[in-house]
Amino acid sequence: MKFILRVAGTWLLGLSLILVVIDGTKTLATGALTITSLAETWRGFHIDSWEPAQQAILDLVAPISGETYAKYFLEWPSWAILGVFGILLLLAGRRRAGKSYIETN
Repeated sequence: MKFILRVAGTWLLGLSLILVVIDGTKTLATGALTITSLAETWRGFHIDSWEPAQQAILDLVAPISGETYAKYFLEWPSWAILGVFGILLLLAGRRRAGKSYIETN
């Protein structure tokens, strides 16, 4: 299980790095800071699944933070959201420190 968490976390961090590079490229091309939100990224990949995904995210986040913050969550940079989830998965799947039987002074 921990292996799956580490692999998923690594993939999410890699994807967030790719999204940072895409935003950086857009910023260089336009000459102005460009940050792509999670909603824009999702609609760019698969527009047909956007409505069900948006409703699922709102149903998940709204009870915790309220409807206003749930919609605000969808406007955060996609690379930041995926990066945070990747780090959380990596932390959840990390190996515990083993006992050291070697004494150090």
